[in-house]
Order: sequence, then structure tokens, then C-alpha cells
Amino acid sequence: MKVIIAKNVNYALEDALWWLRVGGEYTNSRNGRVLMSKTPVITCYKNPMQRVMFSALRDANPFFHMMESLWMLAGRCDVEFPARYAKQIAEYSDDGNSLYGAYGYRWRSWFNVDQLLEIVSRLKQDPSTRRAVLAMWDAQLDLPRAHTTKDLPCNTHIYFNAALGRLDMTVCCRSNDAVWGAHGANAVHMSMLHQFIAEATGIPIGEYYQFSNNFHVYVDRPDVQRLLNEKNGDVLYRVDDRYVTNHIMPVQLIRTAQGESMDNFMADLRKFMDDPDCDVVYATEFFGGTVVNMQIAHTAHKRGYTENAMEAAKHIVAEDWRIACTEWLGRRLERSMHPEGASYAH
Repeated sequence: MKVIIAKNVNYALEDALWWLRVGGEYTNSRNGRVLMSKTPVITCYKNPMQRVMFSALRDANPFFHMMESLWMLAGRCDVEFPARYAKQIAEYSDDGNSLYGAYGYRWRSWFNVDQLLEIVSRLKQDPSTRRAVLAMWDAQLDLPRAHTTKDLPCNTHIYFNAALGRLDMTVCCRSNDAVWGAHGANAVHMSMLHQFIAEATGIPIGEYYQFSNNFHVYVDRPDVQRLLNEKNGDVLYRVDDRYVTNHIMPVQLIRTAQGESMDNFMADLRKFMDDPDCDVVYATEFFGGTVVNMQIAHTAHKRGYTENAMEAAKHIVAEDWRIACTEWLGRRLERSMHPEGASYAH
């Protein structure tokens, strides 16, 4: 068993790539050749709210990561919304309209209970409970569809534990791509869930543990090859941690000290998901100052006005998301102006 203890996601990815180099082996999968850890891997994020990946070489899409997280918290399973930010997600739909394994829908509707609200209620009543379990895997329906659907849940269960006076979270994953799953999208949307439950219950957020039973990278993908030097057996990815260098403090989702509540957050979430481009007033600073400005910037970029998008992104209140968005847009602007000379920073 490999355990990675990381300050945040930026450090976790570097350790994961090194581990796969020294403790992994090449094998084949249904999606191509992989470099796979010989043992399960546990990642411990000491600061789960430090979820934004800044590396230009990794080039993570901050707009997709944020919006997919909100889509999950809203309990949605439609393809249309996340495809606005990453159209390739439609490839995982069986019918072109919905995603069978959508985590958020399983959190809030699949089992005919809103598990998020039930867990918040249970933890408020008894912070010492060991029964705050969030399920995503449905054995009765998922096992028979294992060879017919494009989209089975990779993450299967989540455990919340506040017995030590802080809210720790453990996520169990049957199959985890280290780059695009574990230390990419998963690190964002699972830590957003973690933070939401912590702030909704009033319990200080603790550590986030990710158990990855099958931990791997798809080595033939060009984007993975940017991070690994196959020839020299090296890892080209290096930590770029703005949380330390820029002294960034992640923002709250629910600012209870300023009178915001879980109900405010959920109402804002519904408003935004109903019409992301609608000019409405939001009750929480998170939506009014961060989410809305990210949406404005992304819309401008998709319409071909990336310079305008850069200006809009400068108004994003959350500093970590503001830096990630402006730099991600800047790389695309550079490529459009200098297509032959654009390169990734190392």
C-alpha cells in the first residue's frame, strides 16, 4: 500500500507521478496502455480547500472543474451543462442526454433520498456518528450494466468522520486516473463536497483521504506524455504552489459569520443551474463574486473574445480561481497569437 501525504493537490500530483515511475508497471486496459501502481494508493490532502491546480504543464481547465463541482452539488445528471465547459464529456453518455454514473444525481436522487441533506442533519445531531456514509455504487443496477454502459461510477462510497472535532472525509475509488481523476477533477469536486458538508454542519474541515484501488495513468495520451519523460524515466511536472508563494486563502462557500446559510447557498445553486447566464442577484459572495465572474469569462472565451474573457476573469473574487482562470485563458490567447511558438511552461 502506498500512502501519499500532500499539503495540497499541487504536491499530490508530483508525488503520484514519481510513485508510478518507481512503483508502477505497464499493462493494457480497455482504454489503452497504462502505467499502474502495483498496490492501492491512499492520498491524504492536509489542506483539501487548496484544490486549484496551477501548473501550466498540467494545464487543468479551472472552468470545467468548478462548474462540474456545482453540477454535482446540484444533483444533476444531464450532459448539456458540463458539456458547455468540456464537450468531450458527452462521449461518456449512453443516450447523448444524460450520464448514467453522475455522482451528484446519485448523491441527491438515485436512491430516493437526498443523501447530502441527510448527512448534514445526522452530523448536526451527532457529530460522533460513524454512519455518515454517502453511496454512489448501486450493486443491483451497476453490476449487470458493467459491460454495457459507458459510465459506471469510479468513486463508490464516501465516509464522513467528525469524531475528533474536525470533519475528515474518505473517498473510496475502484479505478482512478492519477492525472485527470484523482489529482485533477476528483480533487476539486470531492473537496467542494467536503467543504460544503463542513460549512453546512459548522464542523471545521479536516483532512481528505482518497483511497484508489486501481491507480494509473494512460501513458499514450499526449497530455500525459507532457508530464512524463518516457525515454529518461523522469517526471517533468513540477510543483507550482501559489497557495504558498502568493499566500492565498481559499474562500468559503457559506460565510456563516456574514449571515449566509446553507439555504442561501442551495437557493443560489438552483438559480445558477437554472440559467447560468441570467443576470440575477445572489445571496452568497461565492456565487455573486466568484462563480458568476467565472461564467462571464468562460462565455466570452467560447464566443472567441478571449481578451474580454481575461478582463472578466480579473474580477473573480476567489484569488486561487482568479489566478488559474487568467493564466489558463492567457495560454490560449498566446496560442492564438503565436500558434507555432506557444509552449507549456515547465
